[in-house]
Amino acid sequence: MNLRAVAYHEAGHAVARTELRLPLRWVTIIPSGDDAGATYGGHLPKAVREWIEEGGYGRPAGIRDRLEREVMAILAGEVAQEIATGTTEGSAQYDDHPEYGRVIVDGDWHRVVDVLEELTGGDDEEVPLYSDLLRLRTQRLLRQPYVWAHVEVVAEALLGQKRLTGREVRDLRRPAGERALAGAGSITRGSSVPRL
Repeated sequence: MNLRAVAYHEAGHAVARTELRLPLRWVTIIPSGDDAGATYGGHLPKAVREWIEEGGYGRPAGIRDRLEREVMAILAGEVAQEIATGTTEGSAQYDDHPEYGRVIVDGDWHRVVDVLEELTGGDDEEVPLYSDLLRLRTQRLLRQPYVWAHVEVVAEALLGQKRLTGREVRDLRRPAGERALAGAGSITRGSSVPRL
């Protein structure tokens, strides 16, 4: 297992949660069970949980927005790892899903598909398109120089400390901003992921 890849993966989740104004309790690269690392943001708001429990009838804008941001935070792990290392290899097991193509088994993509099914009412044609749209938004978010610098600073801190609180991740914004202003942390240099 590549610890650097795990650190970027988890840093991607954590920074996306802060940038998207989602709760972040902690992030770690300490393995637990089948997980190489973890990012924990807490529970969904009561209104969102109730909407899902009631079958997701209608799609109120506030609930849709919150769930889209949750999906982007989930996708950000893989996107950050791909930007940093050029691959998502080593962080997930892939399997062919008859409706959605290649998905991560028991990992981030499984959760993404579940949420997207709720948002689309289970529309098999809309789910992959919605996923592509949110992945594109996530790539654009992480490609912003100050955001990418924040991912790099958090990944470096995780490699040293192994676990950070949400507050520690947020406090690393300032050093990340200074790095971005200095021109370090540019993802255009040596990145195998094409610019959008």
